Amino acid sequence: TPSEEAITNFYNDRSSEFEVAPAVAYDYVLLTPEEVQKSVPVPAEDVELYYVDNEADFAIPESIKAATIRLNYPKNATDAQKSAVKERATKALTRAKAGESFEALVKEFSDDTSTKTKGGELGWITRGKMPSEFDNAAFALQAPGVAALIETPAGFQIAKVLEYKAAGTTPLDEVRGKITEILQKQEAPVYAATRAQDLFDQWQKSGIALAEFAKQHRLTAASTNGLLTADMDPESKAKGLTAAVLPLAAEPKQIVDVEDKVALVQVTKSREADIAPIADVKAKIIERLKAIEAKELARKDAARVIEEFAKGTYKTISEAASKEQLQKDSFAKVERSAPQGIFSDREIRQLVFKTNAAQEKPSRVFEKNGKFILLQVTAVQTPKSEEVERQLASSKDTENMRAAGTIVDSLVNQLKADATIEINPLALAQGEGA
Repeated sequence: TPSEEAITNFYNDRSSEFEVAPAVAYDYVLLTPEEVQKSVPVPAEDVELYYVDNEADFAIPESIKAATIRLNYPKNATDAQKSAVKERATKALTRAKAGESFEALVKEFSDDTSTKTKGGELGWITRGKMPSEFDNAAFALQAPGVAALIETPAGFQIAKVLEYKAAGTTPLDEVRGKITEILQKQEAPVYAATRAQDLFDQWQKSGIALAEFAKQHRLTAASTNGLLTADMDPESKAKGLTAAVLPLAAEPKQIVDVEDKVALVQVTKSREADIAPIADVKAKIIERLKAIEAKELARKDAARVIEEFAKGTYKTISEAASKEQLQKDSFAKVERSAPQGIFSDREIRQLVFKTNAAQEKPSRVFEKNGKFILLQVTAVQTPKSEEVERQLASSKDTENMRAAGTIVDSLVNQLKADATIEINPLALAQGEGA
């Protein structure tokens, strides 16, 4: 345990490390646009003006309720097969126009499995939902009826318009509520700020605590439940509130803007920036001093063990670890090409792989990740000469191929740069004919 003098010296030398940030505790009422939105008054003339200015938003597109019969060409159809499909389609169209049951004709003629069980019905559709050839034929009717035969790349189609709705505009009365909500949402932030200012004025005049004032006006009051620094907020939707309150912590009553919200704030306690008393940080200082001293002791221990190796007291790491009661780790196979763990350190790696003889005594201490490390190579395995020769030959072949490729690419590029290309006009003409 460090002495009181050491603790005091550490505290004095590093007092800036024990600085306490300014903080404040407060009660608050948060007014958000969402909470006051429904209370925002919207004059009828504002609704009407919005309707006129945004008429396109309330447009009703032309639409039809339709049914279809689809007759498809067979795969890889011949001209004769296509003619037969057209003949069937014409026959179905004639019968549909004559007033026969369209549902029955769908069952008899249609190849569209998705609509065949529903009498061919497509439901309500607007322009663009179906292919243009269908739209052009069906919407051209502008009334219930059977359209002219429609030819498609896949075959033929018959369209029956069951109901028709012309393009128009949704009546104002049907969208009045929607427009009112839009305008209320737009004006809510300003309305919240205005209402907050009015409440703040009333609160100041009342002379009562914010919690009591909130209760009288059916507002929700909350508390920080302790001191908060600038980077701390009482709740997620009050983000930035503490940072806004702190600069005026001496003012007991505040009205604060936070993004699109407004808060009424009553400061209940504040703390200026200061250095924490030594009594408050003594335990932390002791731990720091112990850690520093422990590291220094470990450094001295490592240096002492190295000296013992030099004296001949120890010959192997295993012997030293056993007698000194130190942790020993073993690595069965360390490769230069795939270093891992402590061997990722360049200095450690260099020491290990420049060692040619096993069981050489450790001669230095490495410091890594807060630990002091002694290393001893216990075995050295060198590659066999034939393996070295094989790898060398392979490397030479690879390098020769790379060099040859580079030379060829260079020659080809040079030849391209120096080449003149002439085109025979006759060959060009024949090519266009082909």
